Amino acid sequence: MAPKNDAGETKALPANDAWTGMLAISLVALIAGCVLIFLDWQNYSDKPPPFKAPAIVHEEDAKAAPGDGKGAPAADKGPPAK
Repeated sequence: MAPKNDAGETKALPANDAWTGMLAISLVALIAGCVLIFLDWQNYSDKPPPFKAPAIVHEEDAKAAPGDGKGAPAADKGPPAK
């Protein structure tokens, strides 16, 4: 049923213009973005994210003798003595 004005006459509906097309394109883009976000989220929902604990250096490890695998590598002390 066509809309009528106060006098009872039928009035024309406004024509669709470029703004209507832009709204339709925006709606399609929003729906596509939501679908892509859901698919990305679905990949991560099965398993927890990988976690790598930071390296912790204890005082006794820092004071360990060089070269035993616990402390820092030995510094170069120059050429060997003759």
